Amino acid sequence: MSLGLDDMNMTKFSPMYGAPIWDECVSGEEGDFIEDWCLMNCLNFVFRPSGFETRAQMDNLYNWHVRRFYDSKGYRRTFVKRLWEHRWSLWHLARHVPRTVQAARYFSRQAKAGPAWVAHPRQPLGLKPSLGPELRSESVVRVSRERPAHNRRADSAAA
Repeated sequence: MSLGLDDMNMTKFSPMYGAPIWDECVSGEEGDFIEDWCLMNCLNFVFRPSGFETRAQMDNLYNWHVRRFYDSKGYRRTFVKRLWEHRWSLWHLARHVPRTVQAARYFSRQAKAGPAWVAHPRQPLGLKPSLGPELRSESVVRVSRERPAHNRRADSAAA
């Protein structure tokens, strides 16, 4: 809260296939992982680290942080100042009051433990990331540490 930020964008951790952390999440050693690609959109907690009891607990903490930021005095002060600077925004704000109230209610609610996710019958499971042939070390061009010839001539002329 002390950073004086104007806006916040926080997403829910979704390990994507091929990411360096994928193997750790899929292994199940560090937590519970739902390998459902329909949910991997940074809007759902598909990985629950072992330090959390439920995904509902993670949702409640997420919502608490969002509310804490947007309910802070610093943000409200900045919001009013910006609203005054850009008065045409009042029209948009008035037009979208129902959606604003809906969002405020959403982030104020307490998440309940919902039903277990059921994966699609054709959902691939147990995928192992691997490098394609174009990314293997044999196919990557070696980069030289030498400077190009045109830079060497300019350096020697200056000396």
